[in-house]
Amino acid sequence: MIRKIIQWSVIAFLTFVLVFFSVKQYQIAHPQQATENKTEISAPVDTATSSCEETSCGACPSKDNCNGKASNATIPKSDGKDEFKEASTDEFTEVSSDEFQDASATSEFEDVSASEFQDVTDTTSQAQAAPVVEEKPKVDLTKYYPTFIRFSILFILLGLISIFYHKNWIHYFRYPILLGSLIYFGFILGGCPCILVMFNDSLLLLSGKGMLWVYPTILLSIVLLTILFGKIWCGWLCHFGALQEFLFRNPRMKLWRTKRTQKILHFVQTFSFLALTIWILFAQINIVCTYDPFVKIFTFSGSGWLAYTLIGLLIISSLLVYRPFCRAVCPIGLILNWSSRLPFANKIVLDGCTGCKKCHKYCKMGSIQDKKVDMACIACGECNQSKCEGIQLK
Repeated sequence: MIRKIIQWSVIAFLTFVLVFFSVKQYQIAHPQQATENKTEISAPVDTATSSCEETSCGACPSKDNCNGKASNATIPKSDGKDEFKEASTDEFTEVSSDEFQDASATSEFEDVSASEFQDVTDTTSQAQAAPVVEEKPKVDLTKYYPTFIRFSILFILLGLISIFYHKNWIHYFRYPILLGSLIYFGFILGGCPCILVMFNDSLLLLSGKGMLWVYPTILLSIVLLTILFGKIWCGWLCHFGALQEFLFRNPRMKLWRTKRTQKILHFVQTFSFLALTIWILFAQINIVCTYDPFVKIFTFSGSGWLAYTLIGLLIISSLLVYRPFCRAVCPIGLILNWSSRLPFANKIVLDGCTGCKKCHKYCKMGSIQDKKVDMACIACGECNQSKCEGIQLK
């Protein structure tokens, strides 16, 4: 009961975040309309200016400084007939030529002595000699608003899938959701933001790159939501996993579902994680986009023998093996595997398993072994086709 309350509270918070950034993005996209709305709202409230205009005319020299405090200039009301007659020609004759003669050109320039220039040069040289403190560039969050909106929608969807996971009707939406993620995040956005870039930026942030905190924050959110809702991200929302899901064409091959194979794949994934971590920390740059075969496929930008080799390896392995990248390479998948092993994490369990093994043939990941669920389980829900009541997400 407490977990359900927390889950619904998180969904409510994510909804607030979605509305907040949606409004911000709308104001950026329609600045003129937003300005007009602010003007319409603020105009009646400006009582100080209105009071100032009531007590002074448009030609008042103190009007610019009139805010209800600085100027108390008043002009008596008139009937409007003699306004232009009062200004006589004598107003212009009062300024005599002597006034201009008093301010001579020589006196003005003689006041500025050479010592003043020396003082200026001394101060400027001292300023140049002083150490310059470099200001850290600020992150422009406005360009990340669309990313925040997209991930807010995905996170809300993640929470709703987890809450209604025990309902049969929710599982009919899995492939449409994966297809939508593949089309939009994959081919429309070019695989960006890439989950591997999140891992890349997180390592760079830990190594001292203080500016790269947006994508690591999203990655941390995915980890926390996985602990709270289960590993729904991998099985339902990830566009990398969706591409492999739709490429897979060998469901009868059971070689990659054995217990021994699972151990080998876990070892390979851990080794890949360590190798990729060391490479990124030593390179100190974003190396993912340069070699990521998913980005090359989504953007149709493959060039060079290495790129074509990785693309071919990904496609061929995905045709024969169910989600090979997720099971053997993906560093985010390994992090989510570790987080799902926490005792208080929400995960798939076999409650009261009788050992009938009906669910084994439906698990393409090979995660169900000996009445237990392996940490590589992606909560895809395929095992629910066995109609086994012991399979639960809790």
